[in-house]
Amino acid sequence: MAERFNFNADMNQTANFRANDQDTFFVGHLLSLKLGKETLDKKSFKFRKPTAPTEYQEMAAVITGFEWSGDAGKPITIVGRVTDANASPLNDVIDKTDQTADCEVEFVIYRRKNAEEFFSTLASEEGTPIKGTIDLKNSEVSGYPMQDYTQTTNFQFKLVIQGARGDAQNICSDRGGNRKVPVPFGNVAPVPA
Repeated sequence: MAERFNFNADMNQTANFRANDQDTFFVGHLLSLKLGKETLDKKSFKFRKPTAPTEYQEMAAVITGFEWSGDAGKPITIVGRVTDANASPLNDVIDKTDQTADCEVEFVIYRRKNAEEFFSTLASEEGTPIKGTIDLKNSEVSGYPMQDYTQTTNFQFKLVIQGARGDAQNICSDRGGNRKVPVPFGNVAPVPA
């Protein structure tokens, strides 16, 4: 049986990241997102990188929820926040009458290791976005700005991503902060490294 992945992160804790905040367990960064012909601005948000808190990481969106059964061929659901500038192109694609749109997503979810350290617990392979299709009927962008974080106008979104047919690709998992394990995503199991 595949390992299930289910993460929730707080927008304020991501935006105002402090490694010693013991209430912060997960932080999610959506580094890049291409939907159909639309590419979200990769510099939409700029927040501290949990694995190197003195550095800042630019991203297209913040991930506040992530769910995946861990099975190759099964969809990933990502919930998060986009700025006003990225909400419009995202909404334009989701509002189309098509049922799906091609996508490329690069992301990383960080997890607390101990009182002061975080590690990358789940991520697309570095520099290589996962490819698939967005299920437009089950994806959405909120029409109203979120009120819990007001430093930047932001909108909640939900994307349901199905792995690309025939593409062998991995998502890297690390439960303990010691080693990355490739987990097959898409409809074909990747060739072992």
